[in-house]
Amino acid sequence: MRQVWRMLLRNPGGMIGVAILTVAIAVALFGPLLFPTSPWRMVQRPFLPPFTMANLPLGTDALGRDVMAGSCSSQSCNPPSVRSWPPLPS
Repeated sequence: MRQVWRMLLRNPGGMIGVAILTVAIAVALFGPLLFPTSPWRMVQRPFLPPFTMANLPLGTDALGRDVMAGSCSSQSCNPPSVRSWPPLPS
């Protein structure tokens, strides 16, 4: 196991992978603590751009829901761009 960790930490791609995995696990564990309210609740007007309000850093979606709360909720702990990939077959 130590050899695997050494190989990952020597390789820049391995380090990036470990960092992404660590962030994803942290968001999955601590996301519901940071956003205890329902991610489905309407909080502001629809299509609010990112970084226009301090309490809504990623803005709102088409229904006025907080994008960051939805991304960090326990139902979907992935960023919105990752959630839609790969596309579902039709």
